[in-house]
Amino acid sequence: MNKRFKTMRAVVSAALILSASVIITSSILPGVMVKRLYESAADDLDAAMELALAGENPLAYERIESLCEKLDKKKHILMAFYDHNGVIELTGSAEAARELAKTKDTAQLVVELYDIRKAFDYLIHSNDARFYNVF
Repeated sequence: MNKRFKTMRAVVSAALILSASVIITSSILPGVMVKRLYESAADDLDAAMELALAGENPLAYERIESLCEKLDKKKHILMAFYDHNGVIELTGSAEAARELAKTKDTAQLVVELYDIRKAFDYLIHSNDARFYNVF
């Protein structure tokens, strides 16, 4: 009986440690991931903004395309941890900016680029990891 108790105690302890690890990781990982995504996308975003303000929409399009590719790679991961509306706003603004860069509507392009930055800020500062999205 004593040996069974020790085995059960070890199994329960391991399960508790594993559960705690999952909870801690799932609460820290999303914030780190969004910050890294923003840091990698910031160069494209800043360059696209400068190019748009200079009236170089075709060159801005190339930078926005790079930004959209980065977002497409991480979209599903973001959806798992964050409010879907915030992620959809981010990716939707990026798609709209990509389409606007094909036109001569520089003012609206600058607005969309600003919206992308605000959507990133929202995700970074919301810390809105949702466990019901994970489980």
